[in-house]
Amino acid sequence: MVPTTCKGGAETKAFFQIEDKGGAQVDEERLQEFDVQKWADGSKYEGHFVNGLKHGKGKYMWGNGEYYEGLFYKDYRHGSGQYCWPTGHKFTGKFYLNRREGYAVQVFPDGATFQGLYHTDQRFGPGVLTYPDGQQDVGLWLGKQLFGPGVLTYPDGQQDVGLWLGKQLFRFCTSVGSVFSLSDFPEHAAYMDPAIINAGYHTKVCLDQYSKIISSVFFQLGFCQKISFLRK
Repeated sequence: MVPTTCKGGAETKAFFQIEDKGGAQVDEERLQEFDVQKWADGSKYEGHFVNGLKHGKGKYMWGNGEYYEGLFYKDYRHGSGQYCWPTGHKFTGKFYLNRREGYAVQVFPDGATFQGLYHTDQRFGPGVLTYPDGQQDVGLWLGKQLFGPGVLTYPDGQQDVGLWLGKQLFRFCTSVGSVFSLSDFPEHAAYMDPAIINAGYHTKVCLDQYSKIISSVFFQLGFCQKISFLRK
């Protein structure tokens, strides 16, 4: 059901479209009030209520200094909002029933920032982590780990393009350590030549033939256009 509001002083009339028992669409009017509530643990809420539930715009503050300011839906953080910690850590983006969901910008106490997508309260999909010194880790995220095609930009502006393997970027056309083996990373086999993997070839790998595949992945996602310099 989707609310529409008409403001009027401290009270807002909210109209919700719902289905009655016969399946017909009817409008139900509920009184939306602005109020301030405090609890014994030091938490506090300032915002709108519908039927006694936090609903609409509001700000909830915890006793430890954390606070959320944004949209609520039936007591849940739901919609656009900002969650802040007393340390200076901030999360600005979308929420779905208290979970972080969709595009967001996260600022950390040390000055680092993350811009990207979230799903079920964790990083999921394309994103960019920027460090205070200017280094950027660009790629696909699952939680705090990068995987698959990506770009590493150094503080001096130089870039490496390749595949993220754990916390390291496996660069195209680069020498790697003698203890490294592609067979240790079966999850990335789709990007590798099976003959190379089976042979245990690990001194030098050149993946030019895969550049079109990697490039298409990024362009389909619509971000990090700067990797267009990949050789065709």
